[in-house]
Amino acid sequence: IIALAAKVWNLRQGEAAQELAGRYDFVQSARPSGATQQPVPATFTPIVPIPASAPEPPRHHPQHGQASALWCYQDTQGRALAYAVRFDTQDGKAVLPLCFGRYGTGLPQWHWKALPEPRSLYNLPALAALPDTAPVLLVEGEKTADAAQVYFPHYAVLTWSGGGNAVSKADFSPLQGRNVVIWPDNDEPGFAAALELA
Repeated sequence: IIALAAKVWNLRQGEAAQELAGRYDFVQSARPSGATQQPVPATFTPIVPIPASAPEPPRHHPQHGQASALWCYQDTQGRALAYAVRFDTQDGKAVLPLCFGRYGTGLPQWHWKALPEPRSLYNLPALAALPDTAPVLLVEGEKTADAAQVYFPHYAVLTWSGGGNAVSKADFSPLQGRNVVIWPDNDEPGFAAALELA
């Protein structure tokens, strides 16, 4: 990136690195005198819940195009925390995480990034709305959770973000003491995820 910036801006490598650091809020690491300057990216900090002043979440991705679905992850009070966004691609689908936050001291904006672990479950307001004795149905995927909630209104139907390979990254503590039914996807990864959940 530094070499490309140096070529485009007609600068030396060190000058390009300094320019990038200033423009994109890089943090300069301490280095011995005379050492080559290497910019260190600023840390990303999500802002949760998402403030009411935040702009609408983007529905277009530079690589995947227009979104076909958008699911909002909320806390038990219904405050928006993050989104999962689906794109229908030539190879099938892509579901990407989207959250609001900032790099370093930069301006807050939307980023195609997941919240830090452990991540909140999807459909927590439904869990909070039902009594503690109400059963929970745990499925894989937001689309499945929405459909199952219609068919099983007496259950709180929840899922986690990231699919079958991200079970360990979710916060299942709100389900403590609840009766939970795990309904896997009908494939090998789905059954593997269900076993991990159990």
